[in-house]
Amino acid sequence: MKILTGIIILQFAAILLLYGKVANIEQALSHPVPADPLTSSTSNLSQSRQAPVEPAVSQDEDRLRQIIREELAAQLNQLPRPENTGNPVMTAGPRDPAEIERQREQVFQQLEYFTSAGRISDMEMQQLQMEIAKLDAAGRSADREDSGQRC
Repeated sequence: MKILTGIIILQFAAILLLYGKVANIEQALSHPVPADPLTSSTSNLSQSRQAPVEPAVSQDEDRLRQIIREELAAQLNQLPRPENTGNPVMTAGPRDPAEIERQREQVFQQLEYFTSAGRISDMEMQQLQMEIAKLDAAGRSADREDSGQRC
């Protein structure tokens, strides 16, 4: 019986010790330590006077977004520029009105199908957008008007 009581006391002490450690970790996470105490305390004081302090997570996310934008811009600037910057539909020359009407009808049928199905995959959406982009300006706006009336 003495052994069982001793084990219970040791387990209780271990639980209290673990609880204390978890509480310390939780407190450390809720109050991040600044990298440079002198400059961060001055900047925190000026920020608190100007506007409410946002969580550090939001500031980290904003910084991460800015870095991603800069990297994407750098990568896009390295891509080769196409020589023909004109509209491919316009440079292809005049198209047959029957062909234009057939494409318009095909896109409209696809729109009807996806509307009735109630869902569309990413790949299907990309294909549909490419088909819509192939239409002339009048066909794109007419599809928008027709689908808005029927939906």
